[in-house]
Amino acid sequence: MIGQTSNPSIVIVDDEVDHALIVRLVLHKVVPDATVTIMTDPRALAQRLVETPLSSVVLLDRNLDGRDGIELLPLLAAERSDLETVFDSWFFLGKLGGF
Repeated sequence: MIGQTSNPSIVIVDDEVDHALIVRLVLHKVVPDATVTIMTDPRALAQRLVETPLSSVVLLDRNLDGRDGIELLPLLAAERSDLETVFDSWFFLGKLGGF
């Protein structure tokens, strides 16, 4: 675990690389000083959490390569209780024909 930095740290967990890149682009526009990291393999999440700065925000996709992102919440809570988790899902946009 890396110490807290002065710049906000945001971790995007999404197995769809294109979606993660779009979210990162938007975040850089909204929070230009944020450090944004993309994790595309949810199976490696536990290992990568060790590298995540304290008090980071995790944007967690709901549908991860056959897994429900909600299943990862106990893992996040057990490994890193300092992290804030927000669900990010493109499910509704797809259903509405947006993408």
